[in-house]
Amino acid sequence: MTWIYLVVAGILEVVWATALKMSQGFSQLGASIVTVVGMILSFVFLGLAVKHLPLSLAYPIWTGIGAVGSILVGVICFRDRLPAITWLFRAFRLCSSRTTHSHVPKKAQTGISSACAPKLIYKVPRGLPSLKARKIGRLRRGVRFRD
Repeated sequence: MTWIYLVVAGILEVVWATALKMSQGFSQLGASIVTVVGMILSFVFLGLAVKHLPLSLAYPIWTGIGAVGSILVGVICFRDRLPAITWLFRAFRLCSSRTTHSHVPKKAQTGISSACAPKLIYKVPRGLPSLKARKIGRLRRGVRFRD
């Protein structure tokens, strides 16, 4: 069901982007309402999907569906002309969204990990003074610099 929520969220992203184009700068009431409702529903379904999928997986897929879908709607419905290089970059985008799932650890694929954010440990290499120590040393020598 989670994947269905994610696909629906991506399709709704295409819907609101198309309605935004048709609203002509929010001057058409019907299309403007569809835009706002589509945005809200797209975020609601994305939120439902993110409950059970990692954000690093759900968000790229959601934006990928929206990007590719918007391009197809633009080309088919609005007769947008796209150079070949744009198609190449869109193909890269689609492939990156598609291969994201294969590089996510199994624990992250099955549910939410125990920590919301990874703990980052940064150590200054030995022999190098810290930024504060370098700043104090320069100030003592009379050297002025910007941070």
